[in-house]
Amino acid sequence: MIIVAERGSITEAAKELYISQPSLSGAIKEVEKESGITIFSRCRAGVALTKEGMEFLGYARQVVQQMELLESKYICNSNENVLRKLFEEYNLNFFELFTATPHIFISKDHPLAKCASVRLEDLKPYPRLSFVQGTYESSNYSEELFSNEPAERSIKVSDRAAIVNLMIGLDGYTISSGIFPKYLQGDSIVSIPLKEDEVMHIGYILNKDKELSELGEIYVEALKQYQT
Repeated sequence: MIIVAERGSITEAAKELYISQPSLSGAIKEVEKESGITIFSRCRAGVALTKEGMEFLGYARQVVQQMELLESKYICNSNENVLRKLFEEYNLNFFELFTATPHIFISKDHPLAKCASVRLEDLKPYPRLSFVQGTYESSNYSEELFSNEPAERSIKVSDRAAIVNLMIGLDGYTISSGIFPKYLQGDSIVSIPLKEDEVMHIGYILNKDKELSELGEIYVEALKQYQT
């Protein structure tokens, strides 16, 4: 499923997996039948993930990643080991700029807006907003902390401006570093510390054989102003 989604073609995925196209098509149909959803929409150009398929793929990718970690003798609930394994695989270095404690972003008119801090338990009545990763959807790639925590209402969007509008219009929340750009209706959004045991490592990745360009160095220096 993952290879099919990434290639956008059952034929190309079958070649990469060294199996016949009919066998792969049959396997997909069987999974769709068992799950009761349509994972891929078919067209002349190939296949594309449906909305339900995107969610299914997120769980499937998570299972595959956890199996890879077990095979590498890694067992961890966070996404750090998954990402570090990928960095090594793709010859990348991670350069940490600073760490940040988790915060929530909510509307200034939100019922929790006056709180000095909140816990995950306090957020249960409100919709959780998260950013969709597309064909690379997985909780291990999630930009938001605690993505595996159950939520009574969860809304996934692919447009960052839409997340802001949903914070304001639906009393939704998202979990992040506490750093929020003012140009995205910053005056209407407040940041509240989330009292949970987690730390975010903010930084950048760079190919091990490359150096930052002059423009890259300027950008990194600009990021450092948010160091806490």
